Amino acid sequence: ITAMLKFAEPYNRIDKEKDFATLLSREKLRFNPIDHRFLQVGRSNGNSGWSLYLSASIAEVEDMIKTVLSALKRHNVSFRIPATLTAAKNILNGNFGAEHIGKVTTVFPIPTSEVVTLAKTLIQLTHRCNGPSIYNAIYLGGSVYTQFSSFTPRESYPMPANCRESWPFSDFIPAPSPISAMILWNRY
Repeated sequence: ITAMLKFAEPYNRIDKEKDFATLLSREKLRFNPIDHRFLQVGRSNGNSGWSLYLSASIAEVEDMIKTVLSALKRHNVSFRIPATLTAAKNILNGNFGAEHIGKVTTVFPIPTSEVVTLAKTLIQLTHRCNGPSIYNAIYLGGSVYTQFSSFTPRESYPMPANCRESWPFSDFIPAPSPISAMILWNRY
C-alpha cells in the first residue's frame, strides 16, 4: 500500500527527468494521464478482442517505447505506456499489481486483421528486447505478448474457448491447445 500512496503526488512532480510524456509529444500524439502512473493515447473502446503487450527490462524501456511509437501512431491504435521511468520500474516489480508485471506497453483491442499486421511489425521492432514474461498472456515473438480481452469483470483469458477457429496469429505461431491455454490460466 505504501508504494501505491507514493504515487498520489501531482502528475507534474513525478520523475520529471524521465517523463515519457515528452516522447508522446514529439510524435504529436494526444494523451491523458491515468492515475499518475500511465499515459494513454486514444480510448479503450471496450470491445472484446486481442490485446498486445510489450515487455522490456528497465534498461530498455525508454528505447523500446521510442522504437515502437511511430508504428503505433501509423496504425492509429489506442495504447498505454508508463508515465515515467519510476512507473515503469513499479510495473516491472509488481508494485501496481501482478496483473501488470511486464506490461510496459498495452495496445487495446483492434480488429483481428489489423492486430496481426501490427503484431508482426512490433515483433520485428522489439526482437532485441529482453523483458519479463507476461503472466496469463501468450508469447508471440520479440517482446510481444497477446491475450484475449473481453472487458467484463475478471474476463481476460489467454485465449477464447473457440481458439482454433479464432486464433489470428497462426501464420507465425501455431494456436496453443485449449488444454495448454487452461494451464496457462492456472485453471488446472
